[in-house]
Amino acid sequence: MKILEIHSIQDSLKEVEQVVNKFDYFYLMGIYQTTEFSKKLNSKYNLQGSLFSIKSYSDFNMSSMNLYYNLSKIVGQEKIIIDFTPNHLGYDNFNFKFGFDDRRIGNYEWLDTLQLDYTKQETLDYMIRAIKILAPNVGGFRFDMAHLVLRKNYEQKHNVKLNYEPLEVLVKEAKKVNPNLLFIAETYQDYEELKNLGFIVYRVEPRRNQVVTIDCAKELVVIDNHDEKLLYWECNANLKCFFDKLKELSFYQNTLWYLPAVMGYIERPSANYYSCLFHINNNLKKHYLKWI
Repeated sequence: MKILEIHSIQDSLKEVEQVVNKFDYFYLMGIYQTTEFSKKLNSKYNLQGSLFSIKSYSDFNMSSMNLYYNLSKIVGQEKIIIDFTPNHLGYDNFNFKFGFDDRRIGNYEWLDTLQLDYTKQETLDYMIRAIKILAPNVGGFRFDMAHLVLRKNYEQKHNVKLNYEPLEVLVKEAKKVNPNLLFIAETYQDYEELKNLGFIVYRVEPRRNQVVTIDCAKELVVIDNHDEKLLYWECNANLKCFFDKLKELSFYQNTLWYLPAVMGYIERPSANYYSCLFHINNNLKKHYLKWI
């Protein structure tokens, strides 16, 4: 299974169409409206707001929706994956009732996100309602930083007690609406626990030169995505290293590719904050296309 990650605000359908037949699923990141707080916070750096400072699950970015509708005509909506962020929402008046009373935020890089309080029934109810509304219109969800909402980690981080496993509930409720959903967990730990809950997990260690055993049926190896350093720069712009690494990673059964990298962009949007794309390297593009 090959998944193409698309930065939906910036990537054009024309670029997607060049490689559309090479992928099984298409992960559209950034389909939700960004909070005004995030936009204001980052305007002084000439950046737009974070794609993960989500205003609400019913408030969509129109340009992203245009890409969704056009892509669904080509591949079908059952091949489209979208984000679901189980640990936070954007820092916004509407969302305060779902967060902790002290309005705690993410870490220093995520000042525009509000941590969700799952000890509140209204928080769980809202997240269930959101994922069930979205479920019929997509083929799957990518759960952002999923391990943070595993009960054992969540209780320790927030110093609370839960009488349920939030991720288990969310997956179960979504599958009631769409049993064929694919669930992908972005995670850096607790792989087995997440797989037991029905997730395919990110496996990023091969990018970091660690020796790992890959369960090809239940794990997804990152070739390039928005959170990791561009593979080319990870090799310190050494083309031989880049070609060898790309060839090695592409042999894994389940892989995640990032469209701006595939198309040869040396600079591209990040997960946190949207900025412009510049400088296409056609040599890199040629080798990405070769190994997809």
